[in-house]
Amino acid sequence: MLMAAHHALARHGVEDVVRASLTLVFSAVHAHIGAVFALAAFVPGILWGWIFLRTNSLLAASASHLVIGGAAIFLLGIEEFVQKLA
Repeated sequence: MLMAAHHALARHGVEDVVRASLTLVFSAVHAHIGAVFALAAFVPGILWGWIFLRTNSLLAASASHLVIGGAAIFLLGIEEFVQKLA
């Protein structure tokens, strides 16, 4: 495992590995809703990580999460989302 991490760092650089790791953590935090939801959270997690890196503002990434996440809930159905949380 350590050898794989060393090769990843050598190939991609520390920032890329940290960025990918944080995106995986973001996805894992959403796993309580379901595995598919956690996988679906990976792509927007990349976007919000990029927003944070570009703006150095957690507020900007959080505002984007609120707008996009809120829109997704209402477009996909809030009832199903609430049932998944229960």
